[in-house]
Amino acid sequence: MVTQGTMVSFIHAFLISFPGLGHINPLLRLGKLLASKVVLASKVVLVTFCAPECVGKDMREANKNIISDERISFVAVFFLVWSSSMDGNTLSLKIELANLEARGRVLPVMLKENEVKGLTVSCLINNPFIPWVCDVADSLGIPCAVLWVRSCASFSAYYYYHFNLAPFPNETNPNIDVHLPNMPILKWDKFPSFLLPSNPFPVLATAILRQFDYLSKPIRIFIESFEDLEKDIVNYMSNFLPIKTVGPLLVEDPKIEDDIHADLMKADSFITQWLNSKPPSSVVYISFGSIVVRARNKSIKLLMVY
Repeated sequence: MVTQGTMVSFIHAFLISFPGLGHINPLLRLGKLLASKVVLASKVVLVTFCAPECVGKDMREANKNIISDERISFVAVFFLVWSSSMDGNTLSLKIELANLEARGRVLPVMLKENEVKGLTVSCLINNPFIPWVCDVADSLGIPCAVLWVRSCASFSAYYYYHFNLAPFPNETNPNIDVHLPNMPILKWDKFPSFLLPSNPFPVLATAILRQFDYLSKPIRIFIESFEDLEKDIVNYMSNFLPIKTVGPLLVEDPKIEDDIHADLMKADSFITQWLNSKPPSSVVYISFGSIVVRARNKSIKLLMVY
């Protein structure tokens, strides 16, 4: 068991998540993967997972073991941000993202409290919708990393878009093809939708692209992919950017995998029974995201598949 009194030499990774399930789950899996190492570079690994209270409440209600478990060196903490939900309204998103950043500036206080307890934070890891975490890390002189929950190819597209290094679809030419190094030609409808002129959520695109302003700082980009899947683009981007693939984010330690989940609601027993009745690796799960906007004809095509 790891206790404060015995933790003489340790690495304390402090993970800060955007309150979206598609961001919480990957970051929590990364935290569990780090915690499963127990000892890394001859040091004990401590992981703290931090998310807004608006999702912390739901996570605690759905997962009885979400609170800290010293046996696996994992702590879950939450800070109060807002009480309303993100309803997909552009104005609401803009206000709530600003509110998230304003309230999230309590982070230095939380880090100081850990230091007083003898649990000094070694590094901060956030996800792209909250780039201001890099500001906090920089102001405190703490190493920072970002978990990119998309492919390296997607990261490359955002990078070239942000720095205007290639022609992209725009209001004048919305259907042009995109040519990027070490990638096949991208048709406009195969491109990250946040970067299209038709994007209904420009405020989210702005939040993600703001993360690229920090590439000049000493940060590391963790990409939820693996080299064998995107070898050419990973090798190319690694030549000039501090990226590292960390996927697939799977934890082999059953103790950690079973004890800590990021569910925001309790699983329906009918669904779990149905899944358990199927052979291993026989079910494909597809997530379209919480704010996806599908055209009517695409929705019809999906229904026809089923």
